[in-house]
Amino acid sequence: MCAGASNGIIVLESLQQIPQESSNTRLFMTGRPQVRGEVEKKFHGAATFIPIRPTEDGVVRYLRDELQNDTTPEIMSSTLEAEIMKTIPEMDSETYVETGVRKGLR
Repeated sequence: MCAGASNGIIVLESLQQIPQESSNTRLFMTGRPQVRGEVEKKFHGAATFIPIRPTEDGVVRYLRDELQNDTTPEIMSSTLEAEIMKTIPEMDSETYVETGVRKGLR
């Protein structure tokens, strides 16, 4: 979901109704950091977040697997592949897991 996208807001508004209608229900969501503000706003601060960051080694392994399974390897130059393997693991990648929404939301 893109933060600020109208469809994403509609999804969050729909999800917001679930704990109101069924107080024993917990929601588990994942998203990029920019979505966190929208989730906090829609759930009135009742959400708990856990930041999850991949290890650099995990990112490198994932990239190697993806590059090895590339269906069009002939269009990838060795320079581009080296740049991908250098740049992407250095990027700060963070995902939040929303771990629960408390009862009694308004």
